Amino acid sequence: MKCMLDTNILVSAALFPGSISAMAYMKAVTPPYKSVICDYAMEELRRVFNKKFPHRMSEHDHFVSMMVLSAEIVFTPPATLPEPPRQDSC
Repeated sequence: MKCMLDTNILVSAALFPGSISAMAYMKAVTPPYKSVICDYAMEELRRVFNKKFPHRMSEHDHFVSMMVLSAEIVFTPPATLPEPPRQDSC
């Protein structure tokens, strides 16, 4: 089963290793589960740490280095998709 992890879970798990969010994160990255994290959430995680917890960037870096070993990072598609080509009818 795949589990999609959002930024709020990641921030809480990184900052509070004993929290419920950290337990949820650990469950999501432990077989038979497979965690999936979009690259947007990874970028947002860094932005949140830079803005709200700049003095704890070493914890961010350590958490991310462990996370990439146990989670699948997936591409976030653009917000707007190109429109399909129109087919003119005769």
